[in-house]
Amino acid sequence: MEVLDTFNNQGVKSFLEGNLENAEIAYRKAIEEDTENSSAMNNLGFLLVRQGKPDEAKKLFLQSLAINSESDSTHLNIGNLYLSENDLKSSQYHLEKSLSLNPDSAFVFEGLARLYLKLQKYEEAVVALERSIELNPGNTDLKTTYASLLLSLGMIDKSTEAFYEIFLSDPEETEALIGIGITSFIKKDFNVAQNFLKRALAIEPENKKARQNLANCYFSMNEGEKGLKEYERILMLYPDDLEAKTDLAVIHLSLGNTDLAHKYIREVLCIEALPKAVYYEGVILHLKKDFVNAHRILEDLSKTEHSYQRKAFEYLNQYFEN
Repeated sequence: MEVLDTFNNQGVKSFLEGNLENAEIAYRKAIEEDTENSSAMNNLGFLLVRQGKPDEAKKLFLQSLAINSESDSTHLNIGNLYLSENDLKSSQYHLEKSLSLNPDSAFVFEGLARLYLKLQKYEEAVVALERSIELNPGNTDLKTTYASLLLSLGMIDKSTEAFYEIFLSDPEETEALIGIGITSFIKKDFNVAQNFLKRALAIEPENKKARQNLANCYFSMNEGEKGLKEYERILMLYPDDLEAKTDLAVIHLSLGNTDLAHKYIREVLCIEALPKAVYYEGVILHLKKDFVNAHRILEDLSKTEHSYQRKAFEYLNQYFEN
């Protein structure tokens, strides 16, 4: 057994050193010599997930659990694998089982947080993230996910505090800079928002989210031309980004540049019928007094399920009620 443990330990050592090929060889030797080496099966399965071989990994995890059903790490690994496959019921079973076996694992709480996000159980996700961060305070990615979740839930003050905590530990963490920019914008503190967003762009000039939010700052400060230039810059950086082109069209429409807005919308629709672009095609045609086609487009849009269904319905009721 000492020799077999050596194979498994060699595999762990090689894995930690980044030598996955040697790690795989060692794990397979351990299993070959002892067909009930559940630890080696779990370790090999974890490695195979990293290599993009989920089916083989899942078989190994299940074999491992058949031998040792009380392995918290195997339940964690297969729970995360099921989560990546959107088998949420199986994922929840194994992650909760792992938690019952190891209630102080930051990795289990992280997995549960990602599960709860997919289940849209946002309050549970917040609690799981808080516990995971408490157990693993050095994980910046977790802290960023936590702060972003708070922001999406409208918990602006708490989100700001979380983003500032990241910023204070790493002043060049781009997501924290953008996060503070967004929360400051929501609070209408446009100068602070502008400052942090510009700092983010100084680090990552091609960051679309930072540039979009900086543009929104300019628009809110009645500096429309500056905002327009930021969106044009986004389109230069991402010429195939249909959503950015649609946003630029909407901005031109709001500035009274109807023909230019229509040009961009048509370019988008020639490639893909994005609901937002379809909606504004209807709006622009209405503004151009092409009432028949505007009504047809908006009516069709109001009968399909997507984020612009309600807007199309409301526009029809407001302008075509008769």
